[in-house]
Amino acid sequence: MKTPCMVTLGCCLALFFITTPARSQTPVNLGLEGGVNFGNASTSPSSISLSSRTGVMAGALLEIGLSEALYLQPEVFYAQKGAEFSVSSPNGSGTITWKVDYIEIPILLEGKFGQSEFKPLIFAGPNIGFNLSANAEATNGTNTGSVDIKDQIESMDFALDFGAGGEYMINSTTSFITTIRYSLGMTDINKDATDSWKTTGVQLLAGFKFRM
Repeated sequence: MKTPCMVTLGCCLALFFITTPARSQTPVNLGLEGGVNFGNASTSPSSISLSSRTGVMAGALLEIGLSEALYLQPEVFYAQKGAEFSVSSPNGSGTITWKVDYIEIPILLEGKFGQSEFKPLIFAGPNIGFNLSANAEATNGTNTGSVDIKDQIESMDFALDFGAGGEYMINSTTSFITTIRYSLGMTDINKDATDSWKTTGVQLLAGFKFRM
């Protein structure tokens, strides 16, 4: 006669063997990424000619398998954003750089293709950013000065991120990843109602994923 303990043990073992194949098809991976962000902005009215501010990005991601080809990927990044523009006056000319830094949390839906060691991938999703600092740095080539403008910038920035890349499986537990993404800001971060500033950026990232 089977005891309750034997029945419970049998159920646990059956559940383990039933769910293990599913877990192997939908892995959970932890990743680290870093790279460069070519930050810029869209303005309204668009009377200012802007160029990009080159900054760094670094962070971590959690990749959760939903199926063999579809993944949910929440991320946390430190991102340097902003833009640069030229100014001129009777006294001379110079450059002003907006340096706006964020902690960002993208929530991406990712698709992978193929069965080989190298898999192309695409992704898209919303991104919420929390402002850490904001400065306007002015230089005329000889002198440089900086002003804190954080009180003029919204504390949060919503964006849409999308891009593509590739993943190369080094071994059964480690993969190398490289991606290019575009971040399209949806929030007017300038508290001054006369001008609208929305962040944009082209981001080149590389890193590793580790099977958990």
